[in-house]
Amino acid sequence: MTRNEFEGDLLARARAGQVLTVDDLHQIDRADVLTLGMLADDVRRALRGSSVSVCRVATIPSAGLGTEWPALTHGADEVRLTMLPESREAALALIETVRTATPADLPVWGFSLEQLVRAPWFSGRRDLDAMAAAGLTGVVDAAMDVVTPSHVTEVLDAGLSVGMLSVEQPVAVDRVAFVVQLRQFIAAEPRLRRVAPLPKQVPVAAPTTGYQDVRLVAMTRIGLPMLDHVAVDWQQYGPKLAQVALTFGATYLDNVSTVDDPALGRRRTHLEDVRRNITAAGLTPAEQHDAA
Repeated sequence: MTRNEFEGDLLARARAGQVLTVDDLHQIDRADVLTLGMLADDVRRALRGSSVSVCRVATIPSAGLGTEWPALTHGADEVRLTMLPESREAALALIETVRTATPADLPVWGFSLEQLVRAPWFSGRRDLDAMAAAGLTGVVDAAMDVVTPSHVTEVLDAGLSVGMLSVEQPVAVDRVAFVVQLRQFIAAEPRLRRVAPLPKQVPVAAPTTGYQDVRLVAMTRIGLPMLDHVAVDWQQYGPKLAQVALTFGATYLDNVSTVDDPALGRRRTHLEDVRRNITAAGLTPAEQHDAA
């Protein structure tokens, strides 16, 4: 199906931010990839403008905090703890150590919600309250195919944030069903405002394709007008796919590293590469703290 076939009522409703029917979504999903990209870009510009948020992340080195830690946090929007310790005590100690060593105005995010619910020591609200007291800002993400809306609600009610709704395993061929699942999850916990639809784990024997990935981004943007952002992980998916995803409705480039090779010079930093990619897509880069 071509763009001309979508002009009129369907495109007008999508641009207006109306929640489309399942039949509408099936019709859109049958569009060729270029038409789908143009539709998603139309919807994104109508609902969210041309601004793209960039989140620069400082992660804890495998060797632990050292004298280089202040330099790693320079220019970061947030700090992330990625590896969940094997005990409650070790997790709380790690949070406290990082919080103490990190500038007070820099949020400290930790772990994924699926890591927590799978941990044998995790007991729910009691541990979440303790993590908040230790200085944790929130959990990085919550995988829709692992956790439930009630898990997310428990985190939010503890005073912690949930960075985004994510997906652990690759999405099946039925993208419309996936969008409907996302809608149901967000309807159950509407405080979620950001979704990363591309899988965090991709089997080496059956990798996703860029074609599948950008179609999924586009369908998420069109099918979920209530979201503030559709996110793509810059480090996992790389600058090439991330730039194409921007033209398919993505509005948030997550996990941009603060570690640069000084030999490449200021013009080749990760942040400058990101800004060039955003500008080349005809969009406007915004820092994380400047964006909605």
